[in-house]
Amino acid sequence: METLTDWQSFASGMVEALQKIKISLFKEGKILDVKHPDWKAKREDYPNEFWKHDARRECLAIIHTITENAQLSYIFIRDHLGKSDWWNVTMNSSVSESRIDSVVKEHAIMIRWYSFHMLVMTIEDTLRSIYTCDKETFSIVGYINFKKIYTRILEVLKLTEYLDFFEILRLSRNTLHSNGLYSPEDGNDRQFTFREEDYRFEQGKPLEWATDQRMIQIFKVSVEIMLKIIKSSEVIKIRDCPRTS
Repeated sequence: METLTDWQSFASGMVEALQKIKISLFKEGKILDVKHPDWKAKREDYPNEFWKHDARRECLAIIHTITENAQLSYIFIRDHLGKSDWWNVTMNSSVSESRIDSVVKEHAIMIRWYSFHMLVMTIEDTLRSIYTCDKETFSIVGYINFKKIYTRILEVLKLTEYLDFFEILRLSRNTLHSNGLYSPEDGNDRQFTFREEDYRFEQGKPLEWATDQRMIQIFKVSVEIMLKIIKSSEVIKIRDCPRTS
């Protein structure tokens, strides 16, 4: 069991880490708004019609919102859930530290996986929009799926060093959809090493590597690679890139 002080310290660290990501997203978003005012204009001209917004700009804006929501949840842990006084007042009775520990632990898991799911969904939607808006540059033969789309885009943009990272995202998302247990159709385990960190996927088991700190790293790399994709000459030249979903 973690002590309440441990939870408060943990939450403070997550708030700080997420703040750095938010600042990076905000700065990059401002730069893109200056360079590509037509992207921003789509949101201003059609504020309630999201399908008309530019997918490239909205990718960063949505990830910023996801990051901010996660940060607010960790602030809630730091300032309220992790303090026995708050529980005693809110529940109008004394609550044991073991009970608080259990609730906070489950809340942290919810923050981690909800944020991750929204992140991957945003990345997939953005890449699908890019592919849909320029099928000539990012041509794909046969059935279209997320793996084919990101593989082709990374190949065209010469960013194939991120292929394993995208596979980690895809398999993790699929695992989340399988009640948190890795359940591949072929029954085979998978393992990746990305930037000196191991990511192991074992049949019928949860993702043991998926700590909160690792998720921060995943968010950082996701922002890094999406910026490289969005700012590439091949993607910038797309005249109109509305969101597909």
